[in-house]
Parts: sequence; structure tokens; C-alpha cells
Amino acid sequence: MLCYPSILQELYEESREAIQHVAELLSKSLEMPMIHAPDEVTHPRELFYDTVYHLTKEGSQHRSELLFSGLQHHLPKLPYEVSRLQQDSMVR
Repeated sequence: MLCYPSILQELYEESREAIQHVAELLSKSLEMPMIHAPDEVTHPRELFYDTVYHLTKEGSQHRSELLFSGLQHHLPKLPYEVSRLQQDSMVR
């Protein structure tokens, strides 16, 4: 699965066209689910500290919630198989 990194809203707006172009190329060429679109992982400046690569605690929590909701949406679509090792170790 592909998950885009968090990005400062201002930077996303400045590069929206280029980011959307890359996202379109990726969606056409990769055979994997995309958890979010790039515009869904934008955050306001107050959720970053130090640099635009570091989320605050609140920003990290928000990012984790986005990731969790995206995974919940996609995981039921994936095949589930219990491995032989897991089967052997199950309590009966």
C-alpha cells in the first residue's frame, strides 16, 4: 500500500499541480492500493515543529488516525490466510 507523507498545507498549495501529476503517474503505474490522496495528508503549520518534516504530538496523532482509517478501509479487501505456524500455535 502507498501512503503519502504528511505535508504542510502551504507547501502543498504551492506545488499542487506537480504533486497531482506525480500522484496520477503513480496511480497509473503502481498495482497497489493508495491509502490516501496527497491532499488528504496536508496539515496546518501549527501541527509541525522544527522543520516541515516533523509533526507535533497532536500532528502525529492526527496522522496516525488518518493512517488507521485508511488501513481499515483497505484491509478487508485483502485476502486473509492463517499460516500453518499460526494454526499449529493456536490454543484448542
